[in-house]
Amino acid sequence: MTINLETPASEVEGDDLYPQDEEGQKKIVDEVQRYFTQARDAKQGHVQRWEKYYKMYRSYVKKRSKGDWRSRVWMPIAFYVIETITPRLVAQLPSFIVKPVGPEDVYGAEYMEDLLEWAADQSDMYLELVKALKSSLLYGTGILKTSFTETKRFQITRQPVMVEGPPMEQPTGENDIDGNPITQQIPGGQVPSPDGAVETLRQEYVSYAGPIAEAVDIVNFFVDPVADSIESARYVIHRVYRDKAHLEDFFNRGIYKKPPEEIWKTFLQEHSSLQRQALIGLGPGGGLDQDTNLIPLLELWTDGMIVTVAGDEHTTGVLLRAEKNPYMHGEKPFVRIVDHLVPHEFWGIGELEPLEGLQDTLNAIWNSRIDNVKLNLNSMFLAVMDYMVDPSDLQMGPSKVIRVREGVPLDQAVKRLELGDVTSSSYTEAQEVERMTEKASGVSPYTSGTEGSQAYNRTATGVALISEQGNTRFSHKVKIAELTGFRRLGRQYGMLLQQFAPPEMVVRMQGPIGGYFFQQLPYDAITGRFDYDIEAESSTQTESIRREQTLSLFQMLAADPYIKPLKIREDVIKEMGRKNVQDYLLTPEELAQMMGQAPAEEGEVVEEDTGELSAGEETAA
Repeated sequence: MTINLETPASEVEGDDLYPQDEEGQKKIVDEVQRYFTQARDAKQGHVQRWEKYYKMYRSYVKKRSKGDWRSRVWMPIAFYVIETITPRLVAQLPSFIVKPVGPEDVYGAEYMEDLLEWAADQSDMYLELVKALKSSLLYGTGILKTSFTETKRFQITRQPVMVEGPPMEQPTGENDIDGNPITQQIPGGQVPSPDGAVETLRQEYVSYAGPIAEAVDIVNFFVDPVADSIESARYVIHRVYRDKAHLEDFFNRGIYKKPPEEIWKTFLQEHSSLQRQALIGLGPGGGLDQDTNLIPLLELWTDGMIVTVAGDEHTTGVLLRAEKNPYMHGEKPFVRIVDHLVPHEFWGIGELEPLEGLQDTLNAIWNSRIDNVKLNLNSMFLAVMDYMVDPSDLQMGPSKVIRVREGVPLDQAVKRLELGDVTSSSYTEAQEVERMTEKASGVSPYTSGTEGSQAYNRTATGVALISEQGNTRFSHKVKIAELTGFRRLGRQYGMLLQQFAPPEMVVRMQGPIGGYFFQQLPYDAITGRFDYDIEAESSTQTESIRREQTLSLFQMLAADPYIKPLKIREDVIKEMGRKNVQDYLLTPEELAQMMGQAPAEEGEVVEEDTGELSAGEETAA
């Protein structure tokens, strides 16, 4: 058997593609490792640049060698640019929109939207999105991997300790010779302990069964060198690290085929995360002294199949799995998010690539300025050493004395070396570099929430124009993320729910007035054909923006006779962070009672006003 990269999932014959003969297994292993080597070599240049960007983000400075007095200050441009843009791109989870393809799909589309919102919240999608988006900002590309999982947790219950009760007399239905009923003793059964003892029990339950998204380290992601997207890639390879317990579990569940030979020899020799941390002096480096408990696996995915091989380029590979793509959506279960899209290329451009030279320049300017100040505060001297009593006297400090021999003019023996103050011009140069940084990244003081310099426009109109231009760039980034990643993510989540959801699902939902209710979905609730989309820039709306928009909508529509007054008040209360809306609004009964009392009170006033005049009023008249 050979790996046909062109075969779609719908045309793969059979589910199990694992060859029974060793020659066929070895052939597949060789193909996977060949594809892996091909993809690894193609992205090696990118990896070297990513290492530099990682150092920039971590503000890494080499340790100063002995005797080196020069300043090594790092200006954290890379850090504040990344941390300023990240919350603007993913302030909250994106809102998925499910559109029916045909009229028969309208019913299921409504349920699917609710399920996507529930699944995104339960699977901690927000955290993984932040990781993938930060990867795209750092390196240009972020990768998410989707799958279906069951999360199990434990509930703790307390109940009385049960003991054997005293035996009881039970009639047998027969009488003795005297006519008395015959009884027999039976066990008393389980009863609570007389001393009131209580035991604590732990019971396992499934807390979540649904799709999940996992951020992938792009160092461990390898793609067809000629691809420009996940869709166009003939194959992708995900390198993962698993321990022996994981493999044994997969052997027992039949997911992996247990090979006849011992596979623990394919031990781990390096780990991408440890290698990256070693670049900045953290961790033990790439190797783990040949850890025999952690094993690298290569997962090769095409639209039609998945092949898993234990071992990478450092070890002899062992075939563990070769089967049809288990996901009915017929896609590689990966999502790509790109910061700056490069036409016809897979790997994008991040925020740090255009800032690399500016970062180095600003560091050089600041360090030169600090070195100049050091030299002015701790001067160098021009000295005739024959006139010096002790050369070690040539040091700056309080109460220091430079001893010279008698009869020698001081200006001939020792003279301070004046280097001049060159720091003033460096301020202008640093400001120019900072302005160029803002042009390249779009991150201005107004964007980051800091006070701008005097060069910035202080008028409201000027601030609005600058902010609008920056927001336009960020809006474009969000749109690219929605098109390249979020939409595909929603589609794969929806189709995983359609494929693996149990026949009867009970989903926790939040009611319109803030309380929770549990909705049971029938087996055919989410069947149908759907188009998936993202509400435009829904992930960028911060809490303050949402509140401001809700309050503006309330002020505009509260007095409109065609608007439901309770609904808009509910939205305002929930947007302010109050979950129990019913605590603030009148119940229908209270509202009806209040509305019913109003006419009676008005009638009483009218009757008093139109009644006969009192005696005092007659006298006044």
